[in-house]
Amino acid sequence: MLNSEVFAARAEMSAREAEKCTLPQTRNQLILAAEVWREKSRYASQFESRDVRAPVRSKRQSIRLQGAAEQPRSVHRPRSTRRNLLLRKLAAPPRQHEQP
Repeated sequence: MLNSEVFAARAEMSAREAEKCTLPQTRNQLILAAEVWREKSRYASQFESRDVRAPVRSKRQSIRLQGAAEQPRSVHRPRSTRRNLLLRKLAAPPRQHEQP
């Protein structure tokens, strides 16, 4: 393995990551560490890039979202929504259950 490859691998590790882990002694360890870091960053970037803080929500909205996560929303539905769903069902063509 060439020196340039080692330097390339070391450059790929971010400065913060390099400080965090103890520097590997051999070239193979360094290359392995760079590969591990590359894999980590590939999968972790999709989670870490997002803002950590939760979006600002009203209390009512957060309670509703919490309830929606636990169970499907069926019983407590506003009358207007119920009416709209009923009208939509009536307006839609009848469903054919046996489809070829």
